[in-house]
Amino acid sequence: MFKKNFLLCSIIVLFAANIFITSCSKKENDNTISSNSNTSEKDNSLQKVLDKGVFLYGNCPEYPPFSSINNGGNIEGYDVDFANYIAGKLGIKSEVKNTPWESLIVALNQGQYDAVISAITPLEAKSAGELVDFTIPYIQLNEIIITKKDNDAINSKSDLADKIIGVQDTSSAAIAADLLESQGIKVKEIKRYDRNANAVADLNNGRIDAVVVGEAYAATQASNDPNMKIINDPINSADVVIVLRKGEEELKNALNKAIEEFKTSEENKSITKKWIPFRS
Repeated sequence: MFKKNFLLCSIIVLFAANIFITSCSKKENDNTISSNSNTSEKDNSLQKVLDKGVFLYGNCPEYPPFSSINNGGNIEGYDVDFANYIAGKLGIKSEVKNTPWESLIVALNQGQYDAVISAITPLEAKSAGELVDFTIPYIQLNEIIITKKDNDAINSKSDLADKIIGVQDTSSAAIAADLLESQGIKVKEIKRYDRNANAVADLNNGRIDAVVVGEAYAATQASNDPNMKIINDPINSADVVIVLRKGEEELKNALNKAIEEFKTSEENKSITKKWIPFRS
């Protein structure tokens, strides 16, 4: 009898334990689903932009032909036309916010706009703040050299050895200049400026021998100044991306899709021909 009762009690205990484990397992699964659902709901970055009906982005309009201020006081350039295309693919309009270069990432993280579109590279974005993410590249540019037209001593990047060169600080050009030594080219000095325009001014005044800049800026500078020449010997290549706040995956995915379409579109050819004709 004792054995029968013991066996019966054991079966009951095991049955109850099985129900408890199954129940706990189901509850855990339910919590996981709920947690995943909440995580998905938290990332409403795309919906926020769509609800506003405006894709607002920060831009420093000091880098023609990517962006500059025209005679009417409006920002224009490759990045502006590109942003219009991207916003159109989202079914909304774009709006640009004029922002100093050094404040672009700070203002993004403060929520002042949805993204940064300003001829910016991933390295530049990361150097300004860790709480950022970025899209796939929408264009790639080389970092090259500009110098005075009458400077016969500089005809390639190797000729920068023992020379004083200028760069805009915290830019992809500055990163490229820092790579020269690893390429066996030891310059005399790298002078760092707040803006490319300040470096070019020192170049014109004979205080430095050359400036390292992006090829688009170099082409614009050379076309506007007959005393300037381009040394088209790339020091480095840099991807240009849209910068976002970290964790905004929904918005990033939508922008990546639009960029993929842009790369093969007729609008891309048209915008490139308009602003960067040497690339078309």
